[in-house]
Amino acid sequence: MALSKDTSSLSTIPNFRWWFISSENEGGKLSYEMRKKNGLNLIPFARYFDWAAYFDGEDTTGKPMVYVFDLGDMPYHIIFKDFSEWLDKASTF
Repeated sequence: MALSKDTSSLSTIPNFRWWFISSENEGGKLSYEMRKKNGLNLIPFARYFDWAAYFDGEDTTGKPMVYVFDLGDMPYHIIFKDFSEWLDKASTF
């Protein structure tokens, strides 16, 4: 996906405030290691204050569902059918 190589297109989305978790820094590595939540294999990829977005790590289709948790109000969460649906709604958080 082009977005994984260049996130500059996100600046065209009004009110997009999420930041992406890098798998190359210590925080990203720790997030990945702590990814098991309620028996789900969730891969972290974005945060916005108390909101955290995860890919379904069990998906083999190439279009994994996205789980978004309100970390300040667990276990509240929202499920999106894929990254595109999440991206369309992300600026509404």
